[in-house]
Amino acid sequence: MLFDNISRFLQFSISTKNLLSDDNRKIFERYYSSSINNLDKYTCINIEKKTKEISTLIRKKKNLKILEIGTGCGTQALWFAINNAKVTSIDIKLQRLNVALERKKILEDQFKIELDLKLLNYDFFEFCDEFNSEKYDIVWMEQAYHHIEPREKLISSLKDILNKDGYIIFSESNALNPFIQINLFLYRVVTFKSLLGGFKTVDTWINSKGNKQLYGVERITRKSTLKKIFKRNNFKVISSRFYGVLPNRIELRSFNFIEKLSSKLFPFIFSYYNLVVQKK
Repeated sequence: MLFDNISRFLQFSISTKNLLSDDNRKIFERYYSSSINNLDKYTCINIEKKTKEISTLIRKKKNLKILEIGTGCGTQALWFAINNAKVTSIDIKLQRLNVALERKKILEDQFKIELDLKLLNYDFFEFCDEFNSEKYDIVWMEQAYHHIEPREKLISSLKDILNKDGYIIFSESNALNPFIQINLFLYRVVTFKSLLGGFKTVDTWINSKGNKQLYGVERITRKSTLKKIFKRNNFKVISSRFYGVLPNRIELRSFNFIEKLSSKLFPFIFSYYNLVVQKK
């Protein structure tokens, strides 16, 4: 195994970012600016917490077929593929996808390997329409659920592409956290140039293919709400947990003791949650 955990892979990726072309390196540096500036033990622990469930499944069984919705710059998709998963990763943002494609080529050349990884420029529903015969063991969605619209179509589409007993793993922002909600409200105010725009959570945009599509404007959801939605749709909830309290800033590390507070008593202080559901 090249990298025994994903945080070490990210450390390697940051240390070798100058191998990227200039444009892709700049996109990579913007995307991972927080980790580049603060990649200490605390940051690595939270990176590993985020991927704990899917990492466990990958280690238990080789050749899992994984669909990642939301490639970003590709760190997770690449690490899954390095660990013998068969990965398809989709993203609507072509510039970030190009970073992932170049990183894949660099890894394959540097380590003389061939990764079973497809990186495709599709939105989720477009992908389902075109590749409707493909089935997956795991669908991985990190900070993706709150962007997908129309949301009411999502569950039936996920069911269609999952194998029997397949998993969906969500890693999402916690809608119970008041500071996150305030920040997102202000973000929408700035985005839509009005105070009323702060309440707008669904909008349209023109994607890289020139097509108009809906997207969620940081439409985050409570963990309990997401669990109820999938239970109603005949999924089994395997696990759920909160993690991460403090922003990724080294000057706040002296307050790390807050991370040990009970998520049952203080769910609103946590920034993120992971939820694993299984198709019955």
